[in-house]
Amino acid sequence: MQGKTIALLTILVVLTAVIVTVAAVTIPAIADKAKDTDKDSSSKVDIKAHIGSSSTHVHVEIKFTTDAKDRQSIADELNKRIRLDKDTIAGILNAKHEKHEEDEMKERLEVKAKVTPANTFVSFEYEFVVNATERDAIVNSIASKLNALSIDPNTIRMEDIKDRVEEARKDAEAKGKKDVINALDKVINIHERSFMLSIVRIALASDVEQVSGFGVANITAMRYGDEGRLMLRANINLLIESEVSNLTACLDDGTSTVTIGSMSTDVNNGLTVAHLRSSINLERITLPGITVKVVEGSDCRATALLSGSI
Repeated sequence: MQGKTIALLTILVVLTAVIVTVAAVTIPAIADKAKDTDKDSSSKVDIKAHIGSSSTHVHVEIKFTTDAKDRQSIADELNKRIRLDKDTIAGILNAKHEKHEEDEMKERLEVKAKVTPANTFVSFEYEFVVNATERDAIVNSIASKLNALSIDPNTIRMEDIKDRVEEARKDAEAKGKKDVINALDKVINIHERSFMLSIVRIALASDVEQVSGFGVANITAMRYGDEGRLMLRANINLLIESEVSNLTACLDDGTSTVTIGSMSTDVNNGLTVAHLRSSINLERITLPGITVKVVEGSDCRATALLSGSI
């Protein structure tokens, strides 16, 4: 009898260990399935439901980074990402009961893409109403709406560098960076209106495919002293659609290249705002016929990111 008791206890211990082991494996697996959309650290999925008395307002937000650059490629990838299964939706859904007007909201869809030389940031927002108030029914309705949705490439709003300038300006205002605000204003004001190039104003444009940007260099030339030596005053402001923290402004007169100075930079939201005010003395220079160029790093012999000539 004692032997049988020991055997039964042994079997019970083994079964208990098996149950614990299964539970330890199964529970995280279910949790991970609900978080499948977060495997990519560059993606985010958020689903909110505001439950009323007879209907529910749903807000689906998906944000991700992709290598796609054109509308069709972006739409193709987004159409795959919005096909969320019911388990995933249930794991993400944040539902709250609240009072609201049943017919207050209409269906709204907005897709924006910020294209940079490195990648594209895609933002998808979809708001709609479902005739359901129970969680399971809401999940089923959301899955049906997303599976039935097809993104038209022509409805994607492609944002360029100008669309993000205001964000950079607000950030600079919040941080009290008046020099950055002034640089932004000067670049945008000059870029948005046409003007005749002159010795004192040079438009700067991108020199390489990988970098998109523009700027303006105001150059004032003055001769002084008995030898008639030349002093140049440079006021340069740039906006570059990539994050570059080390920029140098250079001057090329056709025979030699000299450094004007290291530019002050503010890097934020995939943009670089750069500005420089400097004076340099030159023994000899030919006017007109000068080129202002901006390089990454400090070597003026490097390929220019931006340049302009007169």
